[in-house]
Amino acid sequence: MPGLWSGFGPGRGKPISSLGSGPLMDTEPPPAALRGESVIILSTIDWDFIWQSHHEVATRLAAAGNKVLFIENTGVRPPNLSDFPRIARRLKNWWGGVKGFREVLPNIVVLSPLVLPLPYSRLAHVINTWLIGRSIASWVRASGSRPPILWTFLPTPLALSLVEAADPSVVVYFCVSGFAESSAEAAVVAASEAELVARADLVFASSEALKAKCAAVRSDVVLFPLGVNFERFSAARGGAAAAELASIPKPRFGYVGGVHRWVDLGMLAQLSELMPDAQFVLVGPLQTDIGPLRGRPNIHLLGARPHEDLAPILAGFDAGLIPYRRAPFTDSVYPSKINEYHAMGLPVVSTRLPEVEAYNLRHGGVVAVADDAVGFAAALASAAKSGSEGRAARLAAARENGWDVILPAMMARVAGILERKDGPGRPWAEVARRLQWKAPRVLVAGAAAAAALAMLIRYSPALWWAAEPLRVSHPPVSADAAVALAGGAGEGGQPGRAYEESAMRAVELYNSGYVRRIVFSSGVPGVFDEVAVMKALAVSEGVPAGAIDTVERGSGTRAMLVEAHRVVRASGCRKVLLVSSPYHMRRAALAMRKLDPVLEVVPVPVRECRFYGIREDAGTLIHSRRPAWRHLQAVLQEYLTLVYYWMHSWV
Repeated sequence: MPGLWSGFGPGRGKPISSLGSGPLMDTEPPPAALRGESVIILSTIDWDFIWQSHHEVATRLAAAGNKVLFIENTGVRPPNLSDFPRIARRLKNWWGGVKGFREVLPNIVVLSPLVLPLPYSRLAHVINTWLIGRSIASWVRASGSRPPILWTFLPTPLALSLVEAADPSVVVYFCVSGFAESSAEAAVVAASEAELVARADLVFASSEALKAKCAAVRSDVVLFPLGVNFERFSAARGGAAAAELASIPKPRFGYVGGVHRWVDLGMLAQLSELMPDAQFVLVGPLQTDIGPLRGRPNIHLLGARPHEDLAPILAGFDAGLIPYRRAPFTDSVYPSKINEYHAMGLPVVSTRLPEVEAYNLRHGGVVAVADDAVGFAAALASAAKSGSEGRAARLAAARENGWDVILPAMMARVAGILERKDGPGRPWAEVARRLQWKAPRVLVAGAAAAAALAMLIRYSPALWWAAEPLRVSHPPVSADAAVALAGGAGEGGQPGRAYEESAMRAVELYNSGYVRRIVFSSGVPGVFDEVAVMKALAVSEGVPAGAIDTVERGSGTRAMLVEAHRVVRASGCRKVLLVSSPYHMRRAALAMRKLDPVLEVVPVPVRECRFYGIREDAGTLIHSRRPAWRHLQAVLQEYLTLVYYWMHSWV
């Protein structure tokens, strides 16, 4: 149905680099066609991330004539600050598509779902299942009449619920990572992964260690190490090296992939000292602090590159590196880049990883293995002198591990399960109705959870605890000026509460002798400009008009601070007392310090904030009223705006 699929919008975003490759171990069934099916892929990465096995599975299924819905990562752990750029990209992709859908390649639709990023919260689980279930139902109506194949890389509770919601004809779990060992936050995934392994029709594993883990639940796990796009690399083998390497002398030893916390940066730094005449080239996004590598003239960080640009870069290397450090997580990792290196005929040197040693057993010791930097340097020196020795064996290993060999074997197993299933699949319309009938139950559960949340907010101090990180306060000290931020006087010129509280706090600081000037800043003009009303109030309280500066051209906190900063710097101020409401103070102080790191900014919030029903007594906030929904909205808005400021480097 080309017309229906084209309705999901134009393709956006290309993968930026490569990590994926590997060999086929278990006996394959006879080839069988898998075409004309609908396949839902639950991915652990986003489509625009580094090119990996997820992309190869999706593109090759689509090329075989299947329709693919690629659902981007919904998370195996709660997000942290480093994830905010990715969250921003998710929002951009959702808005750029059609309700999160976008067609990236023929037969491939990507869904960028908006979900609550709490993978192990029961409330978030219910809401996320409903949200993604609705999107699956929409795709169901557009893709065909047969129940889908659900192919998941994701073993979370949400993945289990989507297995039930999608009502698939076949469930495939491809275990490609030891998620439980990847971080403390993700350790809880072990229980849902075991349940998924038990419920799936087929379980594939990418390494011996992962196969053994899954085999503790069931005995029929099939080993399919990650493959390589052998066709692409073969076409480039023997060609010219990338022009960007021309300025880097030989020998060049290269690493392709994400520069993450599992890469042994300390050993790379040692190698650069042990081999000062060698050049080490790292190609891939920087995903961790690279402090040990900075300032080293023979270490070159090229950054991320499109997948199609990797072969010419590899053509300029003398050997490929796998410099992973040993850890429980890397003990189960099959370093897929082995086969990309080998597809270009390159010798490979690796740290002693279990899966590398297993690879050597299968392919005759084609990878040099080292235990430390000294051994690694010796192996690299030998590789640089080896010429074409061992090249044929390396190419044969890569040929065996081509995706054009592995994926047909995987698809044959899926086709075999389809053939054994009794009876025709139910129409997609029926699946969609099933999802719709589930929706009321989900809504009831969601309403109950919302009611419980409302009780928690209304009748406990939870909201105030959550808001406390937004508050920053310092006792008044002598300074050059007080900068008071306004809060809106209104079109009728009536004093707003925040306006009055801020103005009176600044007056108090002046009359107490802490400051000699006051700067009132606002971006809310009305019939009577807010700062004019603030100035009149201050004058009525005994502050000389000549000691007051007003700024009214700002719109929003940062713009107000920019204008206020212009005034205080023009006046030669070196220290200011910053006045605003308690839960606005952290953002305002951070933004002011970002504008001028030399200017000393002392946060002095208002003593009383009637909006929140709070007053300050000896540095402690005392709340005189219960939280309300408007308070929740204000606190959430403050946190979201703080994130927005961080993303724009304003704090």
